[in-house]
Amino acid sequence: MTEINDQLGEIQEGIAAIQRDMRADREVKLGAQFEKLQEYASHYDEIAADPARRQAVLNGIENIGLGALEGWKFQVKSMELFGGSLHGEFMDDRTVVAKDDEFRLRDREATAAYVLCAAAEQVAVQYSQDFSPERLKMERERANKRLEECNKARSAAQVSLDDRVERMVGNIAAIPEEVDDGYERQNPIFDAVHDAAALANRLTPLAVIGEGRRKTKLRKKDLHEAVSKESPVKDIADAETRVIDRLDFAYNKADSILVDEQGIRFLKKRNTESADEDEEKKSYIPRAGPSLKINLFADGPSAAPDMAAMASLRNL
Repeated sequence: MTEINDQLGEIQEGIAAIQRDMRADREVKLGAQFEKLQEYASHYDEIAADPARRQAVLNGIENIGLGALEGWKFQVKSMELFGGSLHGEFMDDRTVVAKDDEFRLRDREATAAYVLCAAAEQVAVQYSQDFSPERLKMERERANKRLEECNKARSAAQVSLDDRVERMVGNIAAIPEEVDDGYERQNPIFDAVHDAAALANRLTPLAVIGEGRRKTKLRKKDLHEAVSKESPVKDIADAETRVIDRLDFAYNKADSILVDEQGIRFLKKRNTESADEDEEKKSYIPRAGPSLKINLFADGPSAAPDMAAMASLRNL
């Protein structure tokens, strides 16, 4: 039996090592893909000037986007499997704490996967120069779908893990920490008597049981708080949606742009009956320089945007 247990332990260590290697491999690939997207985004003007090179980059972005989507699906499935692992038989406290650590790790990995997906889509929009309402609606739907997938898998795991934390046995007994009672040292005999009495008070059944319950309560509280935190993916998804909304307003809703010393602002007339209509400020980019106003619609708001006017912003 001992030999079998040793063999099982070696197998488990081997599996853990393989899992670490697989996780490291995924992290390296994700980091490399993200760096490549950053390179594409920062050299856009140079690459876009060469049609052949621009098309090659678009193909590269599409491949990165496919890999990012596969990575995202993997993270969602991993969270689902993690939630499933929380069901079943009794789980000791050490395992519950380990599961809590794993839950946080999966949160971080899912966030990284989401960021890569969002980055690939935004760079693809930049290179395609397709800011149509239909394209931006599709991008918004993609972001919402990813967030829904994450919330569904994560919420199920969250409920199960929280239940496991609540059922933790915790410390049956623990020795209370020494408390300063204000005693001033006098001589070795009196000091020894005092210390023995203080220790005896800390070792009474009521004291050690009470301290065990207190520490268990605090430990559970910390774990409950960690489990109940909102997914970091939501913050990234909200930021992505705000970017899409700004692009949609700038390219499909704004009817003029104001450029002054405060920056670049996309404007749209308020829908009021007042003859003296105010302009609504919807997007703002800090900038220093002279004032300039550009009308985006040469033939009125119902016409298509003047892309030449849009392109002129790159030189501002």
